[in-house]
Amino acid sequence: MAAASKLLAKLKPAAATPTTLYTVPAATETHVNLFAANQGAGVSLIRVALLFSGGALAVTDYIMYDISMAVGTSINLTGIALATGQRIIIQSNTGDVSFVATGIEIT
Repeated sequence: MAAASKLLAKLKPAAATPTTLYTVPAATETHVNLFAANQGAGVSLIRVALLFSGGALAVTDYIMYDISMAVGTSINLTGIALATGQRIIIQSNTGDVSFVATGIEIT
């Protein structure tokens, strides 16, 4: 088994649009750290969901839902372990939040 630490993905999605940040590649397990930073001039609400491979977004997928982020603040989530095909979905109500995923891919 090989392990590689890396920057997995980074996005600043449009307002109120659930967006896939990262999908685990085939034959891979990934341990993820997720960062969110509010770059806007007002409060933003964020959502983060974890989906099984091929699954549609459901209310039971969210690990964060409408979490308030003040101007200039950031949030760090650690300990996210994902298997092949699983996805991280992100969203903010304003489009002012950037999301960055770092981690270790194990093949």
